[in-house]
Amino acid sequence: MLTYHAYAAPSAKAPLEPFAFYPGPLGPEEVEIEVSHCGLCHSDLSMLDNDWGMSKYPFVPGHEVTGTVSALGEQAKGLTIGQRVGLGWFSHSCLSCHQCLSGDHNLCPTAQGTIAGRHGGFADRVRAQWTWVRPIPEALDLAKAGPLLCGGVTVFAPFLIHHLPSTARVGVIGIGGLGHMALQFANKWGCEVHCLHHKRQQGSRGPQTRRALRPQHQAGWCAEENCEQPRLDYLDGERWAGCTRRARHACSKRASA
Repeated sequence: MLTYHAYAAPSAKAPLEPFAFYPGPLGPEEVEIEVSHCGLCHSDLSMLDNDWGMSKYPFVPGHEVTGTVSALGEQAKGLTIGQRVGLGWFSHSCLSCHQCLSGDHNLCPTAQGTIAGRHGGFADRVRAQWTWVRPIPEALDLAKAGPLLCGGVTVFAPFLIHHLPSTARVGVIGIGGLGHMALQFANKWGCEVHCLHHKRQQGSRGPQTRRALRPQHQAGWCAEENCEQPRLDYLDGERWAGCTRRARHACSKRASA
């Protein structure tokens, strides 16, 4: 009998602790993944704290999973033992409803989340329906690919859904976990990229980091309370306009330079 070893929270807001469980027989459409890495998403924290009222305990977080296929159900398709794969937010859908047959499996009324009613990827192994287990190219580092399966697909999907041309101008609001990936996708897509951020967001994602992500233009707002004055920061270094409330003289002087 194969036992899975994981980290789980016994109750809402509790710290993770070692947890072992028997997953039961492998289903005919299921894939078992030997987990090598798993990212941490804010949704994991929301589920851990039961912010959405649907968490079940003990709760094993983790839905940005990468690893290799270790077992296949007899009806699992398109995958091989040892293949590098990833698993995101969803782990199962019915494959027969209108949404599934239209290619919108994520909208399936009976879709199952990887960490909603199931044990997630903070474990040595995890299971999912074969349709949700996606191959990962050899060129991608498994240690870094996990976030692409959640935040990455969230911000990349609009490029395909809205048939975004490479000539589009794209604005990315907030350069956080999702925003920094959206910025890079848009840049590689060929778009003119506009980065909109709040000055409080700078921190570790300060000017040098944003320059490395290569937005063509930036616009932000002062962090001072109740201040909504725009702050434009042109990366070419030729022009700058700061918050007129906070440093009117210095800002106007630099803007006119």
